[in-house]
Amino acid sequence: MSKKDSSINNEGIYEPFSIEDVPWTQWNGKNGESAQFKLLGKYGGGSSVGVNIDILEPGKNNSHKENRRNF
Repeated sequence: MSKKDSSINNEGIYEPFSIEDVPWTQWNGKNGESAQFKLLGKYGGGSSVGVNIDILEPGKNNSHKENRRNF
């Protein structure tokens, strides 16, 4: 079964969806670090606010958490 890129229907309307419907994206950094994430906001048609689920390696932080310390 292939995963869809968004929750949009044939009429162009974004519909409610289950988190399980959203495909995982793999990210690999330059220094061997990696993470997996689901772009929930993008899948549901969001254009101004992003909502993600991230899986990081044990003991690692994502860059967004590091950036928040500056505010």
